[in-house]
Amino acid sequence: MAAEFLKEKNCTEWSNSSASKLTEYIVNSPTKLKTLPQAQGTEINKVIDDIKAALPYISPKEYYRVRYPNRFYMPYYEAILLELKEQGYRESFDYLAGLLDFDGKLTEKMLGSLSWKKPSLKDQRDIIICLKNGLVASEKSKSKGDYLAQATTLLDMALFFQSKTWEWWWLGERLYRSALSAAKLIDNDDAETITFILENPTEALDYLNKAREDSENKIWNASMKLGIKQNCIFKECNILLYKALLTFVRKERLQNPDTALKVCNEAVKRATDAEDTGYVNEALRELGKCYIAVNDIKNALKSFSKLLAFAKRISDVEGICNAHMELAFAYKQLNNNDYTEKHLRMCRENAENFGLVDRLANAHYYTGEHYLSQGKLYLSTSHLETSLNLYSRLNLTNEADRARCIAGISKGQERIEKYIDLLLQSGEYDENATLKLCRWKSYREIFWTEQIH
Repeated sequence: MAAEFLKEKNCTEWSNSSASKLTEYIVNSPTKLKTLPQAQGTEINKVIDDIKAALPYISPKEYYRVRYPNRFYMPYYEAILLELKEQGYRESFDYLAGLLDFDGKLTEKMLGSLSWKKPSLKDQRDIIICLKNGLVASEKSKSKGDYLAQATTLLDMALFFQSKTWEWWWLGERLYRSALSAAKLIDNDDAETITFILENPTEALDYLNKAREDSENKIWNASMKLGIKQNCIFKECNILLYKALLTFVRKERLQNPDTALKVCNEAVKRATDAEDTGYVNEALRELGKCYIAVNDIKNALKSFSKLLAFAKRISDVEGICNAHMELAFAYKQLNNNDYTEKHLRMCRENAENFGLVDRLANAHYYTGEHYLSQGKLYLSTSHLETSLNLYSRLNLTNEADRARCIAGISKGQERIEKYIDLLLQSGEYDENATLKLCRWKSYREIFWTEQIH
């Protein structure tokens, strides 16, 4: 049967062991295999071995050729994806599938254009092969823990696509980002690889500023060239500058607060020129934090108040909650408890009204922390326990652990005086007090009287 099967399917990929065993079986054994029901008790293992020896070795490729005969009639890119999946390169499969999906969406947007037709990635065999080989090499390096080789491979691919015509620059950008992510995982590197990948960001900012100046008061637009919908070049330059400046601000605020403040003021201007209220709100929030970092609470309050006004104007519910929270932090710096508690309360109310559970959890947590610092333990414990429940519901493990610890401290502070009194009463002075301590330690039987607030 095995020989007939192989002849019929033209299977030649046998293992040497299986082939030799089958040859030996055909020469030395009856032509008909004994089945398991026919075997005696002591013969079962031998019959199993004989049956195994009669089976051919078929590679995964041959199996899929027989199992899925239409595979070789499918589009080339689908065959490559299937090959990656068969060989176990799951990350490469997902990455390439994501690129093809994004390219398909770009191509759909260009349908009906008479002036230009975008080349489709799925039709470019050489590019697909390049991506496949590079992604597989990258995944192999990652599985070995060699993040330097992974980043280098991705960077090589990015440079390759950067050198091609502009239709493929988006691929280079995607691969640059992936290379940067891989470089962050390199140990004992002192960010040298990241610096190499980013090359000269100052030069990039110079180009953006030049493009911004040249395109001011112009209606120039790059949508046709890039194949995606964009604002005018002036706005796009402002957006890119704003994002780059804000990234610098967040990185430098703790170490160089004065420099960060100066750069953040520039980021606010760029966000304003971009005419995007969302970006303006984000920049104002960072500006307020920079003022706090240089201990200029007065200007911090101005920034956060402006943020609150902007957020209300555009009905940005998250922005409203963020503004109240930042105002509470700023007033706490001034030891103004009334305004601190007012803005914490307003943050809780808005978060609850808008259904923002994560903001509500944060508001309860920081309210509890504030009351704990004021010694108002009967209030702090309640808020901290509420935040713990909300964090747990959201599966925010780290935040829940933090809330649990602080809630434990708050509750412990509530009981500590009664515990000390009980300790002083225990021993030979009061056997009943000693018994209460033992019962609390062994059975967690409470030794205090619960109060309803």
